[in-house]
Amino acid sequence: MAGWCVLVLIEPDSIGQIHGESDVSKQKRHENHPDWTQLLHAPAAANVSLQGTLKMNLAQAILDGHIPEGARLPSTRFLAKLLGVARITVGLAYEALEDQGLIVARKRSGHYVADGVRDNSAVAKPDEAGPGAAPVWSFYFSPTQDIPGNKLASSRQKYRYSFVGGDVDRSVFPFAEWRECSRLAQSTQGSEYWVKDLAEGDDPFLLDQIRERVLPRRGITAEPNEILITMGSQMALYLLAEVLIQPNTTVAFEDPGRPEARHLFLRRGGRLLPLPVDALGAELPVEISPHSTIYVTPGHQEPTGIALTLQRRQELLSLAHRHQSLIVEDDVEPEMHFGEAADPALRAMDRSGHVIYTDSFSSTLAPGLRLGYIVAHPALIERLRQLRSLVLRHPPGNNQRALALFIAHGHYERYLKRRRVALKLRAEQITTSLRHHLPEWEFRTPEGGSSIWLQSRPDEDVNTIKLRARKEGVLFESGDAYFHTSSPRSSFARLNYSTIDLDLIDPGIAALALAASKTPKSSSRDAFSPKTFSATSSKAQVAPHSAS
Repeated sequence: MAGWCVLVLIEPDSIGQIHGESDVSKQKRHENHPDWTQLLHAPAAANVSLQGTLKMNLAQAILDGHIPEGARLPSTRFLAKLLGVARITVGLAYEALEDQGLIVARKRSGHYVADGVRDNSAVAKPDEAGPGAAPVWSFYFSPTQDIPGNKLASSRQKYRYSFVGGDVDRSVFPFAEWRECSRLAQSTQGSEYWVKDLAEGDDPFLLDQIRERVLPRRGITAEPNEILITMGSQMALYLLAEVLIQPNTTVAFEDPGRPEARHLFLRRGGRLLPLPVDALGAELPVEISPHSTIYVTPGHQEPTGIALTLQRRQELLSLAHRHQSLIVEDDVEPEMHFGEAADPALRAMDRSGHVIYTDSFSSTLAPGLRLGYIVAHPALIERLRQLRSLVLRHPPGNNQRALALFIAHGHYERYLKRRRVALKLRAEQITTSLRHHLPEWEFRTPEGGSSIWLQSRPDEDVNTIKLRARKEGVLFESGDAYFHTSSPRSSFARLNYSTIDLDLIDPGIAALALAASKTPKSSSRDAFSPKTFSATSSKAQVAPHSAS
């Protein structure tokens, strides 16, 4: 039985007692009473037993007044037979409701809803709420930038061809290994540490694993007091924005760039200085205001996927040093580089302490894991920790310990290899399919990561194509949200291939091409050839840059 919802829980015998029916009519109603056929329908909560589900639904029905005070409940035998469960299941549920004071047992009579049970609940009658209109919530909200939500991730299951992220790659994720590490973390020995309040620190085992097994891959060394665990990169950026950005602080920001980070900086009153993105990564300003913040995603620029060249990395470090500015390095999918070893992180090249490094296990392992970290100077880490404690104290300690075990046992490294192979195969397939089905669209062949950035024909509107594509079963993201300055943003699209089955990519791109062909063309739009694709499109590829 999948789940239950209590609609009517008055046993037919009780109705007969109330209305004085004859035994014949009572028996007929036992057999044909229509309310019982609608008794159980709502799905049970995940991992909740039948007994627990029955108890919750009965309690809710009593507190909502659907079962009146003093009403007799069905006998355990009758209800068990009706629901198709063991009689003890119903009996234990009734015992739990007795313990809560919601029902009472009367000897040789049965179970009844307790008198006055709703008087002790927090349910107010309509006339007790008092007069007056409902609050106008917009009046109470502090002035801030509108922050659009990402509803695509929650819609991906509805579409056969989903080119959006927000899920785990089930074909390569080691579920058994993760369950085992979670079990070990929950054991008596494993729980000795994580059950404590970690507001003043993080799991030292996880910090050691990050220092010894994760950061060295990016050429970074760090002490424990230089690392703060966060609930993913989004929380890391929130904390950094709160601490570093004051009204009118100059924030150099990639354009196009990560919209969530941009909104956080604007929310704090930062003054954005757009950095256009070309085939070599973000273009750097010649000069910048002193004490500015420079936000970049140099490994796999979001959303274009372009890696910042080694020369520009060096120029960026020099710029920050000259003007005493800070660099926030958001390292997007650093382990998912397909070719030769990626260039070192900016933090690894920094000798003056101007780079703040952030990374997330959520984007690499599973979006729902929500664990990431910041590497920075101890003074900044301490300030961020104080702010973190005001928001949520600390990320759950059991998750920290499970992740530490996952890394220590070698599961993380093996998973990265499998995921990298899977992403590379998908990247190769999607580029082949795009060249075949959409030859006039331009893109850069991915050198890593889990998405591809596209530009449509100049007479096509991607937003219109996106709506038509949904009718063909295709879900993808248009590029509008990634731009800060005005530009022909409706020309761009971002396709995420992190979780779509390999054999669905080609028919998915074919369906996208069909949607594009059915979309009316516009003759009023000007052709636009962005610098991003000027030397790196599918029609004119350049060789990946070398770290030498």
